Amino acid sequence: MTVDTSKDLFFDKIVGFESDPKISDKLHSLEHKGALDIIDVKFEDAQRRRMRLKSRKGKYYYLTLSRDQKLSNGSVLSLEDNSAIVVRVADGPKIRIIPHDTSSALRLGYFCGNLHWKVGFEKKFIEIVLDGEAKNYLDRLENLKDFAKFECLEVDT
Repeated sequence: MTVDTSKDLFFDKIVGFESDPKISDKLHSLEHKGALDIIDVKFEDAQRRRMRLKSRKGKYYYLTLSRDQKLSNGSVLSLEDNSAIVVRVADGPKIRIIPHDTSSALRLGYFCGNLHWKVGFEKKFIEIVLDGEAKNYLDRLENLKDFAKFECLEVDT
């Protein structure tokens, strides 16, 4: 099978991140105009430097990043006056823990921050994105049982 790449775009760098306020405002405006295209990337593929990607609008793109750049959720591959392309990376497996009280929630948040764990805070639980084996995280959390009251709700795999 032959792939015609003459109409496909090639990206060799990340031009910015959606979290940048200046970029965020422009992306928001382009989204309202229907000029924002999203590329969904699986968690395990985000580490790759070269790949063919298909956007939500059905367009194909080629990525050839240098070793010093890494895709992450909100990476902007293209930002023009009339269009933009943004990457959405799924977080991957997670552990959800529910603190029993405010003091425990503060201690857990402090602990996770000191370990530089990627976390998300919801109203009633803390979600820890795993960057390794779940057992390693659960073992470290077990050491906190004397200082914080909590339970693990689930481990997504």
